[in-house]
Parts: sequence; structure tokens; C-alpha cells
Amino acid sequence: MSATERAVAVYDTRVMRSNPLLNPFALGLVLCSVACSGADDDENQPPGETAANWELVVDADWTLEAGTEGYTCARATIHDDIYIGGFRAIAPLGTHHTLLTVMPPGQGGTEPDETFECNAATIGVNMIFGAGVGTNELEFPEGVAVKLPAGSRLLLNLHLFNTSLEELGGLSGTEVKVIEPEDVVHEAEIILAGKISGLVVEPGVTTQTGSCSMSHDVNVFAVFPHMHQMGNHLKATAMPTEADPTVLVDAPYDFEDQLYYPVNPPLELLEGDPVEVECQYDNRTREAVSFGDSSLSEMCFVGLYRYPKRSDDGFICTSGGGTRPTLDGPPCAEVGAPGNEVGIGRHCTGTGNECTDGTFCLAEFTDGEYGNFCTTICSDDGACGAGASCAGDSQKACIPDECAAPTSSSSP
Repeated sequence: MSATERAVAVYDTRVMRSNPLLNPFALGLVLCSVACSGADDDENQPPGETAANWELVVDADWTLEAGTEGYTCARATIHDDIYIGGFRAIAPLGTHHTLLTVMPPGQGGTEPDETFECNAATIGVNMIFGAGVGTNELEFPEGVAVKLPAGSRLLLNLHLFNTSLEELGGLSGTEVKVIEPEDVVHEAEIILAGKISGLVVEPGVTTQTGSCSMSHDVNVFAVFPHMHQMGNHLKATAMPTEADPTVLVDAPYDFEDQLYYPVNPPLELLEGDPVEVECQYDNRTREAVSFGDSSLSEMCFVGLYRYPKRSDDGFICTSGGGTRPTLDGPPCAEVGAPGNEVGIGRHCTGTGNECTDGTFCLAEFTDGEYGNFCTTICSDDGACGAGASCAGDSQKACIPDECAAPTSSSSP
């Protein structure tokens, strides 16, 4: 895997932008579609109509041709502070994953709140929720909430997958359980722990292992296993330095029934304590399958909801802490370079909100001078526009033709 690939993989699931959840750095990973499962008295409630203290914050109408997959996104501006004590997804048939990210106040751009076509790279700075097929409703412990400040902009990324012989459509979105500010004791966040770099699922039954070391002292209160269709078992184990190992989840995995598991009481972990993630697959094809956002690719993640929040960490944590690759080489883009017709090669600094929808600044996910340009993940040259090529093996990104390939002095 090249240095650029590793950087893109970090971004991919940051959604899973190659993700889902992610996303998503996509970029993953950033997470796959969900069927909302509310309380018994809500079972017959139409999508978009919420019970007491559940509110619809963002949704999107979509259609997809038979036998295809694609992405639909929607933006929504938050006008008043909101404290969220739970999430549930609206995910009709065809919703492969739901990834909800947020841009902080002042960083959300000027585009209108609307539904639009997008790709795996279209995500915000911080992930707040991800869901897959069959995901259950998630409620936080008392006093714990995700805060959305006024002026924040939500970005809903829907990965859609139509396996039928007819056109498919629906309304997908996210509802949140709103709690009062005075009831909040701890502000929460979610990270994705697991493996990106080197994830290759060979034919037969195999296991891939990743890890994530805690960036600060935290309390983990919910976990969310996420793989794709070849995944059949996931185990996540916390390895505290001052206590015995604690298994967070050890369960069969079903792509059609992707669940959140509460950790009650929340598990205390110290800075540096690792969480190890073991993903087992049953690949019944004759070909190896690599990491990617498509249902036909694979992932190995466990989402960890935890508190307190530390906003400067990002939301992807792999291989013992999510170390950023260093790309050695001269800057790719000249200062002020506008990029091509789709924004590839535009000069950027990695400070945020510099690239157009569907592209990201490589400098946001790498160290070194090389990555000062806007790019996106790709499968062929057609996604890259004029004067750029789709480069890489299992993870590909658009690279301007005038840029020499970088070398790497470190990688996650």
C-alpha cells in the first residue's frame, strides 16, 4: 500500500469516506444502512413523525436505478444549541449505511440546506452517528449527551445499494433524542477503532486484527461492530493497564442486523489503554477483498461512544492510535492553484473548508509538505477530471499528473 493510499484510507473512514461510517476517509468509514426499531408504541409511526422528545434533524429523498449503488447527501443547519441523548435512523430498504457528521460553527460553508448527489468523501469534520442495516435505537446513559452548538451544520451521507431489478426509492434520515441542557453532565463523542491499512480478506475463513489506543482518559458506554457482507464475527477487547482485560463485545456478526451494544456501567480507560478489534470473515469467493466503502468491499471497525469529548482527535483510530502518515516530497500544488473542473489539484492548507463538495484536502490527514491539494477517492480516471489520474492499489485517490509520487517516512 502506497503512502498516499494510507493517507486516503485514514480519510476514508474518517467515514468512512471510503469510508461510512464513513463514511467515510471517507472515508469509512467511515457503516451501513439501518432499519429504525423504536419502542413498541412507535412501531407503526410513519417516517418523519417522532414521538415525544425525539426530533427529526435531517433527512433526504432518494431514488436509485436497478442493480446500482451510489450516494445521496443532505445538509441541515442547527439554529439553536441542541443536546442529544440518543440516535435512531430512518433507513428504508436500499440504505446501505447512514453516516452523520457535523461541521463546527463557521466552518460549514455557504451552500444551502438541501439534498444533493455526493460521494463517499462528502463528510464533515466530526462524526456523531453511524448506522448499518438493522441498527437498533441508541439511548445514552443519564447525564450524557452530544452537543450541537448553534451554527453547526449537519451533513448526512447515505450510501445506497439497490440489488433489485427495479428502481428503488425512499426517505432516509436521522432522529435524535433531545435532552435539557441542565440535565447534561458529560459531553460525548464517537470514534471508529479497528483496521484500515493492510486489510485484505483472503478466500476462506480468516481474521484481521486492529487496535486503537485511547487519546485521553475516557468512559466507554456503547459499542457498534461494523463489517460488510463477509464478516461473521467481531470481538473487541479493552486492555486497561491497571485492570484485567474487558471484553466489550464478542458476538456473531450479521450484515442484516447491525446492533449497538451498551456498556453498563461505562468502562473507564486511561490514556494509552488499547482496544483490540478482531474481525472474522468468511470469503466464499476466489478473490481477495480489500478495505472499501462498497458492500462488496470490507471493513473492520467498532464504533466507541465515550466521554468526555476531546474535539481535536478526529474520529478514526487505527493501529494503536491513528498515527498520521508523513508524505515526503515537495508541495504538489502551487499556492493559489485553482484545480481542474472537479476541484482536483486545488491548493489547500488543511485548515478546513477549502475544497469543494466531494473533495478533501490531503493535508488534513497527512504530515509533510506534499499533500497541499484537494483530492477524492476514486475507482478510475474518470472521477479525477482533466490532468489527474486515479492512483493506488486497494485504496485509490486522484493525483494531479504534474505531481511526483510521494515517499513515506511513517505510516499508521
